[in-house]
Amino acid sequence: RLAPFGAFVTLAPGVDGLIHISKLGQGRKINHPREVVEEGQSIEVVIESVESDSRRISLAPADYTSAEDLAEKEREVYKSFAQNSKAEKKSGDIGTFGELLRKKLEQKKS
Repeated sequence: RLAPFGAFVTLAPGVDGLIHISKLGQGRKINHPREVVEEGQSIEVVIESVESDSRRISLAPADYTSAEDLAEKEREVYKSFAQNSKAEKKSGDIGTFGELLRKKLEQKKS
């Protein structure tokens, strides 16, 4: 069932979990869960936490990526790019624009 703050998912008879509205929009802000899911729709979820005291199960869509995960992926891409750039400079590949200009000027002087 849908509520203004999220969608309840039946995991087993009598056992429901909640997908908070912030995890339903795949990165975009939504006003109500009905914008992305319908009642009765099947959805793959992962269990994020279980609070036995308050009898709550927090869920997320199986394809959900948090902002922290996206930031970490961006950092990894940057590190990879920086390492490849250093490796190219060491191996004598193209280099920076300034280095290319310097080489061209040296060739013209010769």
